[in-house]
Amino acid sequence: MNNFIKLALLSTIATLTACSITPTEKKSITTDSNANEFLDRCTDLSKSGRFEEALQNCNKAIDLNPNLAAAWYNKGSIFSVLNRYEEAITNYDKAIATSPNSNAWYDRGVILGYLNRHEEAIKSYDNTIAINPNFANAWVNKGHSLFYLKRYEEALHSSDQALAIDSSDSIAWNNRGNILNGLNRYEEALKSYDKSVAINPNYAKAWSNRGYALNKLKRHAEAIQSCSKSIAISPNFSAWVNRGNAFGGLGCYQEASKDFEQALAFNPDSGLAIGKYSFAQKLLLQCQKEHNCKPCSHKP
Repeated sequence: MNNFIKLALLSTIATLTACSITPTEKKSITTDSNANEFLDRCTDLSKSGRFEEALQNCNKAIDLNPNLAAAWYNKGSIFSVLNRYEEAITNYDKAIATSPNSNAWYDRGVILGYLNRHEEAIKSYDNTIAINPNFANAWVNKGHSLFYLKRYEEALHSSDQALAIDSSDSIAWNNRGNILNGLNRYEEALKSYDKSVAINPNYAKAWSNRGYALNKLKRHAEAIQSCSKSIAISPNFSAWVNRGNAFGGLGCYQEASKDFEQALAFNPDSGLAIGKYSFAQKLLLQCQKEHNCKPCSHKP
């Protein structure tokens, strides 16, 4: 799921003023109060992970007050946690129709992005930003969706907007690096990855992506070190592939083959890893046949 999705359940409590009221008004207040009680139970049960019971209480709140936006929003959040994404979107839509707010638009965008419906996700993030221009995560995620659509210049603008709001976000710096890679601006990408890992030295993806940029700059020995850090933190497919590419770039075909083999252990059906492993094996066998294989002086 997206980097920023959260179970951010809301609870609204009606504030009653001490004044003279009519019987009709009293009934309305009592109904709203009961609806809020069910909403509170929904929120508490959700925080305890008792999601089905939480949904029942949210439904009771909505039965009493169909305009209780927080109940619709809570249902959307619960469905997103349960991976029932279409139902989540439906309930976020209900919350927005009742009372538009930046959180509902944002969470709706997160779900749409996860479903690869990036055009729709961008519209949701735009609505989030229209309500709250300083919603940094909305700018980050908008950039993420634009990146997947290969709209790199727009993605870079969104990324820069996010970082102008919060320059301490390691994920935003990593995403900015990815966008710059897409624009073939590898030196700038490297600087963004450097920012990312300076903020979060345990960010395995950023170390791997940094290795990718270094490979593009033909700085293969540095790429090996960067990818090795990624693997030490959390072994992952991309880091094995990127390090294999680095070894291959230095003529270390045996080491490259081993790394591509590790990548295949993560994803046996990857055509990318299969092709790279086969090619590295071909080069290794060729140098062995010609007796000109040199020991690799570069270690992980």
